[in-house]
Formats: sequence, C-alpha cells, structure tokens
Amino acid sequence: FFFFFFFFQAEDGIRDAQESRGLGDVYKRQVIDIAKNVKPSARGEIEITSVNNEYLKRGKLKVELFGRGMAWLDTGTHRAMLDASNFIEAVQTRQGQYISCLEEIAYRRKFITKEQLLVQAKKLEKTEYGQYLKTVAKTARIK
Repeated sequence: FFFFFFFFQAEDGIRDAQESRGLGDVYKRQVIDIAKNVKPSARGEIEITSVNNEYLKRGKLKVELFGRGMAWLDTGTHRAMLDASNFIEAVQTRQGQYISCLEEIAYRRKFITKEQLLVQAKKLEKTEYGQYLKTVAKTARIK
C-alpha cells in the first residue's frame, strides 16, 4: 500500500518516527495555551492542523514527508475511528505484525532485553498479544 504521512515535530517536543506512528507525545505544555486560542472547526473540534499551523506561524514546526508504508489516520469522528480500526486490523492480520507494539519497539531499540520482553509475554500468554510478544522474542534479529 502507498500512503503519505506528514511528520510534525514541535520545537518544544521530542519525537522519534521509529518509535510510534502517531502524533502522541509531540508537544509539551505550550500546546495547551495554543489549543485554548484555537477556534473550533465546523465539526466543533480543536483540530491538530490548527495547532500545527500556529507552530508554523511561529517558525517552530518541522515538517517531513514520509513515503511508502506510512499512513495518517484521522479519528475525529465515529466513522473515521471505525475506518482506522478496520485499517489497522487488516494490516496486522495480513502482515502478521502489530502496529506500534510498544514492547516490540522497546526490544528492537534495545531499551529492554529479550528476558524482559519474555516476562511481559508471560504475563499476557493467554492473549493473542502475549503470543505475538513470544514470537517477536523468538524471531526478531537484534543487531
């Protein structure tokens, strides 16, 4: 599949595109003040685009275009949330890999050891997620 993903990084936040696939943890407290001054959209919501535009206006926004394999999924409406959920389910089922599995990310980035990963897998061994963690521990090649 081919999707575009815009990666936003506010100057006051830290972001690693390899660790997560969303905008979570990008902004610090300054974003609250910005959001308070944003006029709600036609949907009655504070749109992240409006917040990003304010950072852009202040000269404190870095934007990078990512290519294949990356997707931005809007979840601002019930329908959009369902669409995003269906997309994630389809990708995970067809590829056999979880999207943004925090334990897998931590393991692959050497933040946790194989033993620590297996401890978490053991806690969840009766779930599909726990079985996935065991598979990651068994098959992932860590350099």
